[in-house]
Amino acid sequence: MAAITVAVGGVAILCHFPTKESAASLGGALFGAAALFIGAWVAETTKAASEKAAAARKMEVAKIYFTPELARVVAQHVYILDRLIANFTAASVKRVTPGDPLTSFRPKRPVLYPTAPQFGDLSEADAARLVEFYDTSHGVTETVDAWIENRTPTDVNAYNELMQSVQHSLALGQAAVASFCPDRQYSPLMPASGTLTVRIQKSISHAKAALQAHLGRSEAARIAQERASAALAPKKR
Repeated sequence: MAAITVAVGGVAILCHFPTKESAASLGGALFGAAALFIGAWVAETTKAASEKAAAARKMEVAKIYFTPELARVVAQHVYILDRLIANFTAASVKRVTPGDPLTSFRPKRPVLYPTAPQFGDLSEADAARLVEFYDTSHGVTETVDAWIENRTPTDVNAYNELMQSVQHSLALGQAAVASFCPDRQYSPLMPASGTLTVRIQKSISHAKAALQAHLGRSEAARIAQERASAALAPKKR
């Protein structure tokens, strides 16, 4: 629009339109209007850029705000999964389990999420990551509470069910950690323990390996039982 106005003003001056005397006045007015258009466009563009930068800063501050709580809850999931692997493996090989109380498998509830006003400053993707992780974490808590209330026996199948639930929740926690704090230490007191991301990957890998080993033992036991039954069965004449 500003370019068109400048062009019209230039043509008016060159062609002495409508008259030689008024052409200069008309051209000046058009040039002035063009300057106003340009000024308004610059101001609007600057305002939009400033608002975008402010929104980005608020998103980053919100991520920093929720990071300590997220890291703490995810780290506890790592611990819970490691203890479940130990109990599941012992039950699988029919040994005495470590006997961790069920209450130790209950994830801690977040305090800041989702009531803190900073939650509204997160990007839609980051907000969704927190929702998915904390929702599955709450599901683990509900399972543990139901088992405690119903006095559910903690056999190999129960440990496997809870192990799979925590593993799934931890995988969602890993996605949140990758966005919020990919380089955060698992334990500030033990730097040698590595990053939270690495510890998550190790625990999930160990859980998968424990399940595969259990399935292998179960299949071997089934085959052995079938052979034993076949050996005891009366032979047909």
